[in-house]
Amino acid sequence: MERDLNKRERIIDAAIEVFCASGYDAASMADVAIKAGVGKGTLYLYFDSKDSLFEEAYQLCYQERVLACGAHLDTVTSALDK
Repeated sequence: MERDLNKRERIIDAAIEVFCASGYDAASMADVAIKAGVGKGTLYLYFDSKDSLFEEAYQLCYQERVLACGAHLDTVTSALDK
């Protein structure tokens, strides 16, 4: 069975929102499922635990930050500014 990448992205986006709003400890997989508009069982088709979902969400946020920081480096000429 091929999994829906769009659904996976929705789950990660929902997880980021829930983790940011509630904090890791207070966030639940049920909260993420509701926010993503999927069943709780569906989450476990994509992520085997809250830890693995958090790790994936964190990695995505980190990558987006790195890309955002690097996006303007080509316009900066001074090594100190870079």
